[in-house]
Amino acid sequence: MHVSTPIADMEINLDRFVVENGTLVVTNSGNDAMPARAVIEPRDVRRLLGAFLRPRVAWYFLTCLVRSDGDGQSAGGGQDDDHPSPVSW
Repeated sequence: MHVSTPIADMEINLDRFVVENGTLVVTNSGNDAMPARAVIEPRDVRRLLGAFLRPRVAWYFLTCLVRSDGDGQSAGGGQDDDHPSPVSW
């Protein structure tokens, strides 16, 4: 997964999905440059589910089941992007 922020662009490999204290916790791989942890609460799940049920988004997810990953470039990723950070992460 490609994550883009005003500070840096980076690739994150989702590793673990667990439920802790009534929330879904997603952590990235230990091989990634920066440890990351996302806590997804029930209200976030409802918003995500609502977004996933939109026809274009639902179609995208369905086609992902049969589509290849391509050349490894995520949307918006790459050297040609205009980014405020002079450092290539």
